[in-house]
This record gives sequence, structure tokens and C-alpha cells, in this order.
Amino acid sequence: FTFHLLFFLGLQLLHGFTFAGCWTAGVALAKENSPPGLETSGQSIFTMAYNGVGGLAGSIVGGQLYDVVGPRHMYRIKGLVFAVTLLLYLLTLADWSRLRKKTAYESVS
Repeated sequence: FTFHLLFFLGLQLLHGFTFAGCWTAGVALAKENSPPGLETSGQSIFTMAYNGVGGLAGSIVGGQLYDVVGPRHMYRIKGLVFAVTLLLYLLTLADWSRLRKKTAYESVS
């Protein structure tokens, strides 16, 4: 299954950068969205969700998928779930009010 060891070492290096970026962004967002004086509690909840609940759920679901469909299909299913999750997240970033106004203006013209 492993074709070239250096390829995977390079991927692991990229994983280090992406993990650091994700962690930094998560902590910053937790602090930004917490009430004044409760920033540390917000960061603690982020840590619990990221390391505790997320890891536990991922391990349970991943283990069950591994047993039922095998490793190759498990990674395909997880990749699809992550892609759908990313798409849904990106939809939350859209400025829907601006898009609705633009569409309403175009239909009136």
C-alpha cells in the first residue's frame, strides 16, 4: 500500500502546519465569541470539543466503519463526510442578505 516513504513524510509535515493553523484559529474564535471574562472557559470548551468529544466520536464511528466496510471504504466515507461538512460551513459564510437584495433588484429591473 505504501509506495514511497518520502511522500508520506512530506504529508506529515503538511499535517503539522494544518493542525497548527486549525488550533490557532479555533482558540482565537473561541476567545472572540466568548462573553467578557469567560474567554478561558470558551477556549476550554473548544479544547474539550476538539480533543475529547471529536476524537471519541471519530474513533467510535471510524472503528465501526473499519469493521463493516474495510479501511479503504472507511476513508472514502469519512472524506465524503468532511467534504459535505466543509460545503455546509462555506454556505454559512455567504452574505445571504446581500445576495437576496441583489436577486430581488434583478427581478424588478
